[in-house]
Formats: sequence, C-alpha cells, structure tokens
Amino acid sequence: MAAPAKINLYLHITGKRDDGYHTLGSLVAFAEIGDRIDISEHETLALHIDGAFADRFSGAEKSTKPDSANIVIKAARGLSTLLGIEPNFKINLHKTLPLAAGIGGGSADAAATVKAILQFHDIAPASVKELDAFLLSLGADVPVCFYGQPCHMSGIGEIIRPAAGVPPLHMVLVNPLEACSTAEIFRQLNGKFTPDDDYAAAWDDARSFISFLQSRGNDMEDAAVSVTPVIADILCDIAASANCLLSRMSGSGATCFGLYETAADATAAAAQIQSTHPQFWVRKTTLLT
Repeated sequence: MAAPAKINLYLHITGKRDDGYHTLGSLVAFAEIGDRIDISEHETLALHIDGAFADRFSGAEKSTKPDSANIVIKAARGLSTLLGIEPNFKINLHKTLPLAAGIGGGSADAAATVKAILQFHDIAPASVKELDAFLLSLGADVPVCFYGQPCHMSGIGEIIRPAAGVPPLHMVLVNPLEACSTAEIFRQLNGKFTPDDDYAAAWDDARSFISFLQSRGNDMEDAAVSVTPVIADILCDIAASANCLLSRMSGSGATCFGLYETAADATAAAAQIQSTHPQFWVRKTTLLT
C-alpha cells in the first residue's frame, strides 16, 4: 500500500481553539514518491522497518508493545480494536521519506496501514463506524493522508473538501536532514492568523494555478526558518533554479519544494541542488492528480 508524501501547497493558520489546537486552511496534494506498507499473515502483530531511513527509528518506535511510540503500531492496534479483530499480521514499513520532515511521512504510514488492514480483511472503509474519528485520533494529518487526493483541508485537519483541477506538475523536494521541531515552530508563531478565504475549485492551466498559489503562502515558514535557518537557503536555491514556478516550504518543514512545468526542468534543478548540497535529501517527483 503506497504512503505518498503529503505536500501543503499553501498553509494558513486560521485560529487557535480553546483546547490549544490551531486551526488551518491548506490546499493539499500528494507526490508520486513515498513510503510503502505491506501486510502479511503472522501469528502476532509484528513490525519490520527497512529502507533508507530505517535506522532513524529508535528501539521503542520499532517495538510491538501496546504502548509503542510508533504510529504504525498505534494504527494497527487501534484499528484492530475498533474492528473487533486480532492483529495477527506482520507489517513491513519501507521507509524512503525523511522523518519529521513536514511531508506527512508518519501520517501517511498510519493511513496506509489502516487502508492495508481494511483491504487485508476485505472491509469497506464506509462500513466502519467511527473511522473518521479514529483517523483523527492518530494525528491531524492522518485523515487527509487517508483521503489521498488533492483537497482543501481545514479545521484541525478533519474537514476535507475535494480540489478538482490541480494540474500535473513536476516537483523537486529538498530536505537538509536537520531537525525541525513542529512543537517549537508552533511556539514561535506570532499569534497572527490568516483568514482562509474561498479557494478556487478548478484552474484553467498550470499558470493560473501557480498564480493562485502565489497569492497565498505558508504561515509556518518564518517560524521554521528561525528554528532551522538552512530552510531559507533551500528556498533561495530552489527559486534560483531555471524555470521554477514556485518555491515553498511544506507543512512545518524542513522539506521545501519547487514546482516546474516540465520533467526536464525538475530533473535539472534536482541535479543542481544535489551537486551544491550533497548532504541534503533531494528528489525529483510529480504531483499526483
């Protein structure tokens, strides 16, 4: 089951609830690149992690204990309880996305785990009562990752509306492989909120879509730069690449992206940035529409 990277094409912080949660408005799309979840029969619940970033997980996160910190284990155990079944399967997480990178890696993994378990047991998602609430309990980005299509996300992540007409653009993702704490970034926010006005339901072409995105931004970007200053350099490098249509940070960072009309432009930009910063994680991909 694919667990594609989540891209916040724009992200506005619209308010703060009495319980401390921030509300937001975001146009979300997904990239062709991502992690992968596979499930097979097993006598007990087991988790195996491989891939480029497998070594970034702690022993506790790899544990199958009920109190495991790993969101995949939480998703598997929680869904099994909701369905009234025994979690008798082995989960393989192929981890190719950086951790805590602002592109929903953990949330996408949890959503893919839920999808894979439902598919494994031939259960239609619509037949599962309280599934939406369960997904949100796992994390604010899990519902949108479960939806897995271009959409407008609001509330704390639970309000999802389809967004038709996102054009098939090419993209470069860049992450410096430096820590960027979401909690710290929220603490750094200046308390100013951005009204989330009506978003366009469709766009005539790539240029009108880019013009729409340019009229918006990522309200977490300044705070993220103060926490992880290299983000500013990445955004400049992407913007300076030939024929870049838009350079922006996704989520709470530190992953930034550039959008391009052609595969050749994205490939050239990725090669240039990787050559300049060989220590960075740089990938050329496409938006899934």
